[in-house]
Formats: sequence, structure tokens, C-alpha cells
Amino acid sequence: MSELDKERRERFLEDVKNTQIIITCTDKLELKNENKKIYFVENRKCKIKDLIFI
Repeated sequence: MSELDKERRERFLEDVKNTQIIITCTDKLELKNENKKIYFVENRKCKIKDLIFI
């Protein structure tokens, strides 16, 4: 996702909005009006950091 500019990122997310997807990244993505779960993996341990349903 980081290689996409904001417009392309939003277009991509619009195209897959009714699909379950997994996006991996090293930076937190700012996603507007999206149902999302954010997991952080550190030292081989996974934690749910944010659970947001808008």
C-alpha cells in the first residue's frame, strides 16, 4: 500500500470493499470509513491493537 498514492489507495480499497483481504505493512494505514481489525506482530506475538467498526 505504501507505494500507492492516496487516490490509488482509496480506489483499490473501494474495489475490494466487499471482500475479505489481508494487507501487511510496516506503517499504520489511515483508512476512512472502513471496518477493520489491526493486528500488531512483535517478537513473534500477535496482538489486536485496534478493533474499529464504523
